[in-house]
Amino acid sequence: MNDTQARIGRRAEGNRRVGRATAWTAAACTALATLFGVVFATGTTDAQSDTGTSTSTGSSTDGGDSLQAPDSAPEQGSGSAHTGSGGS
Repeated sequence: MNDTQARIGRRAEGNRRVGRATAWTAAACTALATLFGVVFATGTTDAQSDTGTSTSTGSSTDGGDSLQAPDSAPEQGSGSAHTGSGGS
């Protein structure tokens, strides 16, 4: 029975080691994900100046990155909007 108890003890120690390694790995991954989130979230604000104008070379006339409403509401056209695909 001494051999069986020794194997049980080694297995329990191995399970504890795996548990500690898993906990440290999960903590490290959480810390890295948080770090990347903070870096990438704050890294995009440097592309704009304080006046709200964009520093990119886009063709926008107002210089901002805000959305703009359309000039008129879309209208429903006449005819069928169904398009078929495939063979038969």
